[in-house]
Amino acid sequence: MDWYATSSIVTIETEGVVGGTYLLVRPGSAASVQANALATIPSKEPTELAQLIERANTLLNDAQGTLKEDGAKLGVALDTVTTTVSNANDVIAGVKDGRGAAGMLLSDDAFAKQIRADVTSATSNLRDIVSDMKAGRGPAGMLLRDEALAGQVRDAVNKAQQAAGDLNHASVRLIPWSPILIRARSRKRPTR
Repeated sequence: MDWYATSSIVTIETEGVVGGTYLLVRPGSAASVQANALATIPSKEPTELAQLIERANTLLNDAQGTLKEDGAKLGVALDTVTTTVSNANDVIAGVKDGRGAAGMLLSDDAFAKQIRADVTSATSNLRDIVSDMKAGRGPAGMLLRDEALAGQVRDAVNKAQQAAGDLNHASVRLIPWSPILIRARSRKRPTR
């Protein structure tokens, strides 16, 4: 390039770690005006190798601090996971050794047969009860199957509800008379 634009930038660069320095002119925009002879063009502070090393060192220290902080948290999390896995292994080993209800079911054939027999017996008894009810046997079965008996029970319940309502109605009607009745009752008491 034979000329420099007014938007060109000059920096001082080095030729390696121990090399000399030189001026580097970065061309500006092609649309910029050509700089006059002996014109001043903008410059940029040189990037010193020492500054770069210092920045890198700061970044490394920050990363190390973060690892120390998060490393402790990760250690706690890993310890918790290890404990949980160990507890799960203990439970599984106990089941395999026949300890606990599940272990007994898996390892004790007599116990497992007894449970199966109990469940079968309970199921059979429940079937018998339901069958008797459907056939109208027993008090519950009679209520379910005998319409006449069910009607009598409904009538008795209705009459009891009606009597309770009548009693409530009578007691409400007596409330205004209660002071008079109390005075009359107290006058009839014999004196001693």
